Amino acid sequence: MKHDQDLSAIQGHHWAFEMSFSCVDKYDQFVNWLSDEFYFFQQDQGQFLTIYFPNGQIKVKNEDEDGSKLRSKLTIESKCRHVGLKIKKKLSDFLNHIERYHILSQI
Repeated sequence: MKHDQDLSAIQGHHWAFEMSFSCVDKYDQFVNWLSDEFYFFQQDQGQFLTIYFPNGQIKVKNEDEDGSKLRSKLTIESKCRHVGLKIKKKLSDFLNHIERYHILSQI
């Protein structure tokens, strides 16, 4: 599992993470862990996972398969910059933790 460390501000209060997974199982595990991390927020698992927080949302969308890699995009949308930055930091810390876990599990 790998995620792009550079967070890009799409517009105003929108940020995006690009991620790649080696298999569908790791992607499913990630979505499950993310859902548990934001357990107290309203969630919708339709075509993609949407987690709603006050004044915004996080969307996790499976983009495409690139050979043996599965690509995914996480988008944070917030009406309030302060809340959006707080969620972005929490999500970034969570992604770093997950990435370290997968590196250690390969040893």
